[in-house]
Amino acid sequence: MQPTILDALADGLIKVTEEEHPRLGVRATPALFAVFSSGNGRFLGFVTNEEIAHSPYRIFADLVPRTAPPAIRPDTSIVSALALMEREKQSILPVTDEDGGFIGAVTRPRLLELLLDHYQMLSAALEEEQRQLRLWSTRLGELNQASRTLMALMAHVEGEEDMAQNGIHVLATLLRARYGAVGLINDGKLERFFVTGISQEAIERIGRWPEGKGLLGVVVQKNQSLRLDDLTRDPRSAGFPPGHPPMKSLLAVPIADEGKVYGRVYLCDKLNGEPFSEDDEVLATTFAHSLALALIQSREQAQRRKAEREMRRLLNENRELTRKLFKAQEEERKRVARELHDELGQYLFAMQVDLAMISSLSGHSHPEIHRSAQTVETLLARFHDTIHSLIENLRPPLLDQLGLAEALEELVGEFRSHYRGINWKMTVVGDLGALDETLKITVYRIVQECLNNIGRHAQATQAEIMICGGTGHPRETRRLHPENVPVDSASVRLLIKDNGIGLSSRQSKRGLGLTGIRERVEALGGLFSLESQSGQGTCVAIEIPSLAKP
Repeated sequence: MQPTILDALADGLIKVTEEEHPRLGVRATPALFAVFSSGNGRFLGFVTNEEIAHSPYRIFADLVPRTAPPAIRPDTSIVSALALMEREKQSILPVTDEDGGFIGAVTRPRLLELLLDHYQMLSAALEEEQRQLRLWSTRLGELNQASRTLMALMAHVEGEEDMAQNGIHVLATLLRARYGAVGLINDGKLERFFVTGISQEAIERIGRWPEGKGLLGVVVQKNQSLRLDDLTRDPRSAGFPPGHPPMKSLLAVPIADEGKVYGRVYLCDKLNGEPFSEDDEVLATTFAHSLALALIQSREQAQRRKAEREMRRLLNENRELTRKLFKAQEEERKRVARELHDELGQYLFAMQVDLAMISSLSGHSHPEIHRSAQTVETLLARFHDTIHSLIENLRPPLLDQLGLAEALEELVGEFRSHYRGINWKMTVVGDLGALDETLKITVYRIVQECLNNIGRHAQATQAEIMICGGTGHPRETRRLHPENVPVDSASVRLLIKDNGIGLSSRQSKRGLGLTGIRERVEALGGLFSLESQSGQGTCVAIEIPSLAKP
């Protein structure tokens, strides 16, 4: 508390009139006389023992200064009073009330002494505050480290059980508690309990976990902090079961966030024997909130992992269904292609033989029949070409006769012969023969569609096709795939690029061929990437995972 002028009033002050004679026997006390007018009682000034000693036979009127010192009010600060003394060259000042009534006097030594005492008190208080700040800084540092430890635990432990067990150990260590426990709540009841400070042998002797009765139940039901110096004296205490270690002091705080409670933290018996303090409760509450956040994140991670597992399961099921669908489609196409080749091909061949005979026999004798036979022969030839084209589209025969790599070489060879202005280059890395039949036909169709686009629309002079299957060389794999498409060693990867006129953004999105490729690739769980700029060519990068059953 700031000292006031009233605290500095001089002791033993004697009020005298100007006409009185000093008492000669007074030397040390009183040391100060306040002189007033005998007529109107006006304050005239102060006279000290030292001044009397120099003129012991004069009256106070002769000793008092000609001008009275300025008066100060009781609410004047000590610093302001000292400043006024310095300015007025005075060592003593009178103190008066609001009406000018004389109250007392203050001296420079007394003011300095009082100010020094105040500064010493402030210094002591400041040192105590600094000590408390250092203590709080240490405790907050411990809390921060404990929170960091908890966050680190959260990143490495699996499940909220490990989180609670490690968390209560950290908190008990931080608050120097002998015993600690975390109770996790479900439907307002203690469902799981985790302890620290109690040996496994003691836990086995106790035999069962708390059921939320007694003080533990009170904390659960009322959702509030609880701090007791002696829990055994609380009427709500239900006592301890046989084998339970004795406990005295208790600190219980909720593990909560935004009003939702996830559990409780219980701490008992500080190692130094003292009860838990308000500071301990603040630290425990802060730490419990961090534990709540950790539990929330742990549960969210568990839910996310569960959702991811379910998503992977559904994705695998969808992929399996897609594989079966594509396999069924390819089997049906293969059957239809075989029927067209075997059945319809025989009929066409027989008809061509008969027409050739009719045309030969009617050449001179029946010119009209001869012309009709030649017309039908021409139509049959066109029909044969159409059937052959249908068979090619349904199931390229080269896939069954030569394999995927050789069938692709034949396909690129056909485009070399049809589009001689383009330099076609194809590179195959790895073993394509081990691919699933559905994947083989998919790769063939993708290459076929892309080569058609290049030949018909790209106006390119160079085209490159790179295919990597299974275990391609790492350097080739990196060259094959751009950064935005990941590399999987159990997949087939394609890179098809040209130096043509490129595609506009509208063409790349609306092209039916590219759209069909993208849909087929994504249906098989693959990745499709298209990069193209006007005048700078086009690059198609594709990765399709192995279609082997998971």
